[in-house]
Amino acid sequence: MKTPPYIPLALVAMAVAFGGWTAEAAVIAQYDFENSANRALPSTTGANSTVSQFGVNGGTLGTTVGFSGTGNVYMRSTALTTTESGAVTAGDYLTFTVTPNTGYEFDLTSLTLLFGGSTSTGPFTVNGYLRSSLDNFATDLSLTGETYTPSGSEITYTTATADLSSLANIVHATGITFRLYVTSSIGSNDVYNDTANGAIFRADNVTLNGSIVAVPEPANLHLAWVGVGAGLLVLRFRRRCRSAA
Repeated sequence: MKTPPYIPLALVAMAVAFGGWTAEAAVIAQYDFENSANRALPSTTGANSTVSQFGVNGGTLGTTVGFSGTGNVYMRSTALTTTESGAVTAGDYLTFTVTPNTGYEFDLTSLTLLFGGSTSTGPFTVNGYLRSSLDNFATDLSLTGETYTPSGSEITYTTATADLSSLANIVHATGITFRLYVTSSIGSNDVYNDTANGAIFRADNVTLNGSIVAVPEPANLHLAWVGVGAGLLVLRFRRRCRSAA
């Protein structure tokens, strides 16, 4: 008996239609802050995407935040508040934007960064709160390792990780902007900041992971359904022939 023709017909149509609809695991954006010419530039960018420069906002005290010559981003405690609501109001955050090219979309998996700091005179605690533009920065995303207590002049870190698996189908028209709001346990009333170095929050190696997906063209989707429909019609015809026999 010959192989029923409806099976290859449907499969060929689906293969043609969805051949370009593949997910490629990738680092979509990474910032290591090592480019001395412009430390805000991304060190790695995913294919078929646009990645912004990294931004550091220190509210009204922006001169106490920036990019360090040691290859990290910093925010002095004098630029920070002690509460999340205070950080949101003041605009104390780290930020970047990624946008897939036309015809592609992002399925995100995680965001990681080194989260820590240094202090010249005594320990303090920093906290981070990750939000995105998908809900206009209204709610926190799940983030672990977002609390750290630097206790010495040597820069030390922990690894903070955000699970972003719920963020899928991000298209060119919207893209996504992340903000990491930062607070300090001593805030702007830091007696340590009477010294040259004081209490300083630092972050490094900010990495956004996910898949870059080529979205199938409507014409290909139509072809796929035509192929499936043709296969089903052949199947139905063969069953009728068998019944008549």
